[in-house]
Amino acid sequence: MKKLSLAVFLFLFSVSLSAQEIDEAYSGANDTENKILDIMKEVNRKYELTDNILSEGEVKIKAPGGVDESASIEIRAKKKNDLWFKIDGPLGVDVATAYFGRTNFTYLNSLNDYSITGPTNFANISAVTRMRAYYDDLMNAFTGTVKIVKFKNDALELQELGGTNVLIFKTTDDKGIVIQRKYYVDKTTYVVSKVEFCNIAGQVQSSISFSNIVNNGDGWYAKTVDASNPKKGEYVKLIIEKFHTNQPNLSFYVNIPSGVKKKVWKN
Repeated sequence: MKKLSLAVFLFLFSVSLSAQEIDEAYSGANDTENKILDIMKEVNRKYELTDNILSEGEVKIKAPGGVDESASIEIRAKKKNDLWFKIDGPLGVDVATAYFGRTNFTYLNSLNDYSITGPTNFANISAVTRMRAYYDDLMNAFTGTVKIVKFKNDALELQELGGTNVLIFKTTDDKGIVIQRKYYVDKTTYVVSKVEFCNIAGQVQSSISFSNIVNNGDGWYAKTVDASNPKKGEYVKLIIEKFHTNQPNLSFYVNIPSGVKKKVWKN
Protein backbone atom coordinates (compact mmCIF):
# COMPACT_ATOMS: atom_id res chain seq x y z
CA MET A 1 0.00 0.00 0.00
CA LYS A 2 1.44 3.32 -1.05
CA LYS A 3 1.91 6.27 1.29
CA LEU A 4 -0.78 8.14 -0.66
CA SER A 5 -3.30 5.40 0.04
CA LEU A 6 -2.80 5.61 3.79
CA ALA A 7 -3.19 9.38 3.63
CA VAL A 8 -6.47 9.03 1.72
CA PHE A 9 -7.72 6.56 4.32
CA LEU A 10 -7.05 8.98 7.15
CA PHE A 11 -8.36 11.98 5.22
CA LEU A 12 -11.77 10.49 4.62
CA PHE A 13 -12.22 9.07 8.08
CA SER A 14 -11.66 12.47 9.64
CA VAL A 15 -13.95 15.48 9.84
CA SER A 16 -13.02 18.85 8.37
CA LEU A 17 -13.81 21.25 11.22
CA SER A 18 -11.90 24.04 12.88
CA ALA A 19 -11.36 24.01 16.63
CA GLN A 20 -14.61 24.58 18.50
CA GLU A 21 -15.76 24.30 22.10
CA ILE A 22 -18.29 21.55 22.76
CA ASP A 23 -21.54 22.74 24.32
CA GLU A 24 -22.97 20.06 26.62
CA ALA A 25 -25.24 22.35 28.63
CA TYR A 26 -27.30 24.01 25.88
CA SER A 27 -31.03 23.60 26.56
CA GLY A 28 -32.56 25.05 23.39
CA ALA A 29 -34.08 28.44 22.60
CA ASN A 30 -37.32 27.27 20.96
CA ASP A 31 -39.43 24.19 20.24
CA THR A 32 -37.46 23.25 17.12
CA GLU A 33 -34.13 23.39 18.93
CA ASN A 34 -35.57 21.40 21.83
CA LYS A 35 -36.68 18.70 19.38
CA ILE A 36 -33.24 18.61 17.77
CA LEU A 37 -31.58 18.24 21.17
CA ASP A 38 -34.00 15.47 22.18
CA ILE A 39 -33.18 13.55 18.99
CA MET A 40 -29.46 14.11 19.57
CA LYS A 41 -29.71 12.80 23.13
CA GLU A 42 -31.45 9.60 21.98
CA VAL A 43 -28.88 9.04 19.22
CA ASN A 44 -26.10 9.46 21.77
CA ARG A 45 -27.81 7.18 24.28
CA LYS A 46 -27.87 4.39 21.70
CA TYR A 47 -24.26 5.16 20.76
CA GLU A 48 -23.13 4.43 24.30
CA LEU A 49 -24.78 0.97 24.32
CA THR A 50 -22.23 -0.47 21.86
CA ASP A 51 -18.81 -0.45 23.50
CA ASN A 52 -15.65 -2.41 24.30
CA ILE A 53 -15.34 -3.28 20.63
CA LEU A 54 -13.06 -5.72 18.83
CA SER A 55 -13.60 -5.82 15.07
CA GLU A 56 -11.85 -7.00 11.91
CA GLY A 57 -12.49 -6.24 8.30
CA GLU A 58 -11.29 -4.82 5.03
CA VAL A 59 -10.55 -1.30 3.81
CA LYS A 60 -11.00 -0.49 0.11
CA ILE A 61 -9.52 2.72 -1.23
CA LYS A 62 -9.99 4.52 -4.54
CA ALA A 63 -8.32 7.81 -5.45
CA PRO A 64 -7.00 9.70 -8.46
CA GLY A 65 -3.80 8.47 -10.06
CA GLY A 66 -5.00 4.90 -10.41
CA VAL A 67 -5.14 4.14 -6.71
CA ASP A 68 -7.44 1.15 -6.22
CA GLU A 69 -6.27 -0.91 -3.26
CA SER A 70 -7.43 -2.88 -0.29
CA ALA A 71 -6.02 -3.75 3.10
CA SER A 72 -7.07 -5.59 6.21
CA ILE A 73 -7.81 -3.74 9.44
CA GLU A 74 -8.25 -4.63 13.09
CA ILE A 75 -9.97 -2.15 15.43
CA ARG A 76 -10.22 -2.05 19.20
CA ALA A 77 -12.22 0.59 21.03
CA LYS A 78 -13.42 1.68 24.43
CA LYS A 79 -15.37 4.72 23.41
CA LYS A 80 -14.69 6.84 26.46
CA ASN A 81 -10.91 6.82 26.22
CA ASP A 82 -9.33 4.33 23.82
CA LEU A 83 -9.14 3.79 20.05
CA TRP A 84 -6.59 1.43 18.46
CA PHE A 85 -6.27 0.20 14.90
CA LYS A 86 -3.81 -1.74 12.77
CA ILE A 87 -3.72 -1.76 8.97
CA ASP A 88 -2.03 -4.56 7.02
CA GLY A 89 -1.45 -4.55 3.28
CA PRO A 90 -1.18 -7.51 0.89
CA LEU A 91 0.71 -10.55 2.16
CA GLY A 92 0.42 -9.27 5.71
CA VAL A 93 2.72 -6.28 5.21
CA ASP A 94 2.40 -3.86 8.14
CA VAL A 95 1.18 -0.44 7.05
CA ALA A 96 0.32 1.44 10.24
CA THR A 97 -0.65 0.97 13.86
CA ALA A 98 -2.13 3.71 16.02
CA TYR A 99 -3.52 4.30 19.46
CA PHE A 100 -5.51 7.42 20.25
CA GLY A 101 -6.43 7.95 23.89
CA ARG A 102 -8.05 11.14 25.10
CA THR A 103 -4.80 12.07 26.83
CA ASN A 104 -1.98 10.66 24.66
CA PHE A 105 -1.49 9.03 21.28
CA THR A 106 1.02 6.75 19.58
CA TYR A 107 1.26 6.40 15.81
CA LEU A 108 3.58 3.98 14.00
CA ASN A 109 4.07 4.30 10.24
CA SER A 110 5.63 0.96 9.39
CA LEU A 111 5.98 1.74 5.68
CA ASN A 112 8.22 4.72 6.32
CA ASP A 113 9.83 3.60 9.58
CA TYR A 114 8.85 6.37 11.96
CA SER A 115 6.66 6.81 15.02
CA ILE A 116 5.02 9.79 16.69
CA THR A 117 3.97 10.08 20.33
CA GLY A 118 2.45 13.01 22.15
CA PRO A 119 -0.62 14.48 23.83
CA THR A 120 -3.98 13.92 22.16
CA ASN A 121 -5.39 17.29 21.22
CA PHE A 122 -7.06 18.92 18.25
CA ALA A 123 -3.79 20.13 16.75
CA ASN A 124 -1.98 16.80 17.00
CA ILE A 125 -4.86 14.69 15.70
CA SER A 126 -5.17 17.10 12.80
CA ALA A 127 -1.44 16.94 12.06
CA VAL A 128 -1.27 13.14 12.14
CA THR A 129 -4.36 12.69 9.98
CA ARG A 130 -3.48 15.78 7.89
CA MET A 131 -6.99 17.07 8.40
CA ARG A 132 -8.71 18.93 11.22
CA ALA A 133 -10.50 16.39 13.39
CA TYR A 134 -11.76 15.75 16.89
CA TYR A 135 -11.35 12.59 18.91
CA ASP A 136 -15.03 11.60 18.71
CA ASP A 137 -15.02 12.02 14.92
CA LEU A 138 -12.40 9.29 14.60
CA MET A 139 -14.28 7.09 17.05
CA ASN A 140 -17.52 7.35 15.06
CA ALA A 141 -16.02 6.21 11.78
CA PHE A 142 -13.89 3.40 13.16
CA THR A 143 -16.67 1.91 15.30
CA GLY A 144 -19.52 2.29 12.79
CA THR A 145 -21.59 4.21 15.33
CA VAL A 146 -22.45 7.89 15.64
CA LYS A 147 -22.23 10.39 18.47
CA ILE A 148 -23.58 13.86 17.65
CA VAL A 149 -21.73 16.82 19.14
CA LYS A 150 -23.03 20.39 19.39
CA PHE A 151 -20.51 23.23 19.45
CA LYS A 152 -21.13 26.46 21.32
CA ASN A 153 -21.53 28.68 18.26
CA ASP A 154 -23.70 26.22 16.28
CA ALA A 155 -26.93 27.39 14.68
CA LEU A 156 -29.50 24.56 14.62
CA GLU A 157 -31.97 23.61 11.92
CA LEU A 158 -34.31 20.66 11.41
CA GLN A 159 -35.60 19.23 8.12
CA GLU A 160 -37.91 16.26 7.56
CA LEU A 161 -37.52 13.87 4.63
CA GLY A 162 -40.24 11.23 4.91
CA GLY A 163 -39.22 8.93 7.73
CA THR A 164 -35.95 10.76 8.32
CA ASN A 165 -35.09 13.75 10.49
CA VAL A 166 -32.15 15.77 9.16
CA LEU A 167 -30.36 17.57 11.98
CA ILE A 168 -28.29 20.48 10.70
CA PHE A 169 -25.56 22.12 12.76
CA LYS A 170 -24.04 25.24 11.17
CA THR A 171 -20.62 26.02 12.56
CA THR A 172 -18.71 29.24 11.84
CA ASP A 173 -14.98 29.06 12.46
CA ASP A 174 -12.64 31.86 13.50
CA LYS A 175 -12.05 32.75 9.83
CA GLY A 176 -15.75 33.13 9.13
CA ILE A 177 -16.02 29.87 7.16
CA VAL A 178 -19.36 28.11 7.63
CA ILE A 179 -19.55 24.31 7.66
CA GLN A 180 -22.92 22.55 7.80
CA ARG A 181 -23.01 19.11 9.42
CA LYS A 182 -26.10 17.16 8.42
CA TYR A 183 -27.11 14.02 10.35
CA TYR A 184 -29.75 11.80 8.72
CA VAL A 185 -31.60 10.14 11.61
CA ASP A 186 -34.36 7.55 11.23
CA LYS A 187 -37.48 8.81 13.04
CA THR A 188 -38.28 5.39 14.49
CA THR A 189 -34.95 3.68 15.22
CA TYR A 190 -32.69 6.75 15.64
CA VAL A 191 -30.12 5.06 13.41
CA VAL A 192 -27.89 7.59 11.63
CA SER A 193 -27.59 6.52 8.00
CA LYS A 194 -25.43 9.38 6.77
CA VAL A 195 -23.42 12.39 7.87
CA GLU A 196 -22.73 15.13 5.32
CA PHE A 197 -20.34 18.06 5.56
CA CYS A 198 -21.46 20.95 3.34
CA ASN A 199 -20.37 24.48 2.60
CA ILE A 200 -22.56 27.52 3.18
CA ALA A 201 -24.26 26.96 -0.19
CA GLY A 202 -25.23 23.43 0.81
CA GLN A 203 -22.79 21.69 -1.54
CA VAL A 204 -21.53 18.39 -0.14
CA GLN A 205 -17.79 18.47 0.48
CA SER A 206 -17.53 15.06 2.11
CA SER A 207 -19.82 12.44 3.58
CA ILE A 208 -19.83 9.27 5.66
CA SER A 209 -22.60 6.69 5.17
CA PHE A 210 -23.50 3.84 7.51
CA SER A 211 -25.19 0.68 6.17
CA ASN A 212 -25.64 -3.02 6.91
CA ILE A 213 -27.00 -2.02 10.30
CA VAL A 214 -26.94 -4.59 13.08
CA ASN A 215 -29.00 -4.22 16.25
CA ASN A 216 -27.06 -4.55 19.49
CA GLY A 217 -29.72 -4.69 22.19
CA ASP A 218 -31.23 -1.21 22.06
CA GLY A 219 -28.14 0.12 20.31
CA TRP A 220 -26.76 -0.45 16.82
CA TYR A 221 -23.65 -0.49 14.67
CA ALA A 222 -22.92 -0.46 10.95
CA LYS A 223 -20.92 -3.22 9.28
CA THR A 224 -20.25 -1.02 6.24
CA VAL A 225 -18.95 2.55 6.40
CA ASP A 226 -18.47 4.53 3.18
CA ALA A 227 -16.56 7.82 3.15
CA SER A 228 -16.26 10.01 0.12
CA ASN A 229 -14.79 13.27 -1.04
CA PRO A 230 -16.48 13.68 -4.45
CA LYS A 231 -14.57 16.78 -5.54
CA LYS A 232 -11.24 15.03 -5.07
CA GLY A 233 -12.45 11.67 -6.33
CA GLU A 234 -11.45 9.93 -3.10
CA TYR A 235 -13.46 7.01 -1.73
CA VAL A 236 -12.97 4.65 1.18
CA LYS A 237 -15.13 1.68 2.15
CA LEU A 238 -14.72 -0.02 5.52
CA ILE A 239 -16.30 -3.49 5.57
CA ILE A 240 -16.50 -5.10 9.00
CA GLU A 241 -16.46 -8.89 8.83
CA LYS A 242 -16.20 -9.64 12.54
CA PHE A 243 -17.63 -7.38 15.25
CA HIS A 244 -17.59 -8.21 18.94
CA THR A 245 -18.79 -6.03 21.82
CA ASN A 246 -18.31 -6.17 25.59
CA GLN A 247 -14.81 -7.56 25.15
CA PRO A 248 -12.75 -7.75 28.36
CA ASN A 249 -9.04 -7.01 28.58
CA LEU A 250 -8.61 -5.23 25.26
CA SER A 251 -4.98 -4.32 24.59
CA PHE A 252 -4.18 -0.93 23.08
CA TYR A 253 -0.41 -1.32 23.03
CA VAL A 254 1.62 -0.16 20.02
CA ASN A 255 5.02 -1.83 19.75
CA ILE A 256 7.65 0.61 18.49
CA PRO A 257 10.67 -1.19 16.96
CA SER A 258 14.06 0.03 18.12
CA GLY A 259 15.24 0.95 14.62
CA VAL A 260 12.50 3.41 13.64
CA LYS A 261 12.82 7.18 13.82
CA LYS A 262 10.98 8.35 16.94
CA LYS A 263 9.27 11.74 17.01
CA VAL A 264 7.95 13.16 20.27
CA TRP A 265 5.45 16.03 20.22
CA LYS A 266 5.08 17.89 23.50
CA ASN A 267 2.09 20.09 22.61
